[in-house]
Amino acid sequence: MRIDADLPDLAVYDEIITIFVERLNVTVPSLDADLLASGVLDSLALVELLVQLEGRYGIQIALETLDFDDFRSVAAIAAFIARERANGAKVQPLQ
Repeated sequence: MRIDADLPDLAVYDEIITIFVERLNVTVPSLDADLLASGVLDSLALVELLVQLEGRYGIQIALETLDFDDFRSVAAIAAFIARERANGAKVQPLQ
């Protein structure tokens, strides 16, 4: 039983890494690596990541309120998704 709904499931980390590898064609060095500073996540890859996350988790990410710190690492992305899921976002089947 989960005690803290804001903590991501371990499967979310795997799903995010799968998106990076299979959809963005990049390798993530570690869960805490700064994807923006390292260049792993550039502006085009960020847009594609947002599209993938919106489709996968049924969330809407408004560009006007986008906080880049939420996408700085796999761990940060997983925490962002956990918050969105706690607010009612539904997971869609990974295609």
